[in-house]
Amino acid sequence: MIELKNGASRAVNLLLLASLVLMIPGNELWSKADECIVSAAIAIGALDSLLNNRWRRYWLFWSIILITVFYTAYSLWVVKSNVPVAILSDALVQIKPYVALAVALGAANQLTPRLGLWLKWIGAVMALIGGAMIWITYPLATAFGHFTIWSNSCFVGACSYLLGVTAIQGSPTMAQRIYGALMMGLGTFCQRARYLASTLIGWFMVLVKPSIGFGRLSGSLKGALGLLVIVGVGIVAYPKLDRYFFHTDPQVAVASDAHGRRALIQTSVKIYADYLPFGSGLASFASNQSAPRTGEHYSPLYKKYGINQVYGLTRHHPAIINDCYIASVAQLGIVGLVLIAGLWLAILYQLIHRRGWALNLGFSLWAFLLIDSTTSSIIVQPVGVASMLLIATILNSFKNPEKKPS
Repeated sequence: MIELKNGASRAVNLLLLASLVLMIPGNELWSKADECIVSAAIAIGALDSLLNNRWRRYWLFWSIILITVFYTAYSLWVVKSNVPVAILSDALVQIKPYVALAVALGAANQLTPRLGLWLKWIGAVMALIGGAMIWITYPLATAFGHFTIWSNSCFVGACSYLLGVTAIQGSPTMAQRIYGALMMGLGTFCQRARYLASTLIGWFMVLVKPSIGFGRLSGSLKGALGLLVIVGVGIVAYPKLDRYFFHTDPQVAVASDAHGRRALIQTSVKIYADYLPFGSGLASFASNQSAPRTGEHYSPLYKKYGINQVYGLTRHHPAIINDCYIASVAQLGIVGLVLIAGLWLAILYQLIHRRGWALNLGFSLWAFLLIDSTTSSIIVQPVGVASMLLIATILNSFKNPEKKPS
């Protein structure tokens, strides 16, 4: 029998480091970077299962594969949501972060001081590059895409840095916590409310929670502090939430991102109702494959629901058509929504049963991805893959409150 236990774990560690390095260039310079990483993850999961009979360890991975096969068949032959190439491409895109998470959990990779050293320095470098590029002239910075690409690398890079420090020495010093918080703060210069909301949570988990002995506080004090953080995030996020989801002022300009995202959210609710229970099918709505910038295989759903002339959602200018991940879940219907929400809640459940820096960093990354999914789709981009691999590594390395990374 071929022994791949340690090999699978080492391979996942290499994929984790590669995903962090490719967070920035993986968007424009090598747009297929995350697809290559996930394809390698699929190979690791399949080979380790097949050659070493570790099917049970990869139960989540194989569940995701089977569900994806079902939705692909449903999209191709039942609802015929788009052309086959678009459907198959969207199937790979939609499972990227979840496959990365599932394979890493199955391979059970662990934090070690050596891996921690790489995470520390790669995370710091990516965060500093992201922060520096925000200040560079707009034409040069946007050679790699939108400014938020740089800010996202600041947040995930800071979490990688702190996780690396934790693996090396057990827990970060106050100075190292401040360095990590400053790295997160570099991204706030992108001036995006969603990033600032994530950063407030990150600062609380990195600076405030460890300093006040949060675990020793009474339940009422914990609740009060949690409520304070929620209120702070709400204050920061409300103007954008109002603009994107609630504002109905007829004077709002039609040619705006807000109008387009509002149209996506409102239409997604109709799709859930009209396409019970499995949705409108892959590559049909709010995903890049449903309206490529080339104008090819533009989904008929946009015309059906009367949003094909909305700014940013047109055939020849689909600029924001994949800028709202939560809207794209309507492709999978109520069943898909329940499955994805269940997985997210399961991750949260596992994280809150950890302690110390496993919880601090894991929850920060979880909240970062969730908040960003309301007005972006980084979850299915290189940053999302890197974040899920970090979360899986945290879950693997901190099995209980007493256990420290080996």
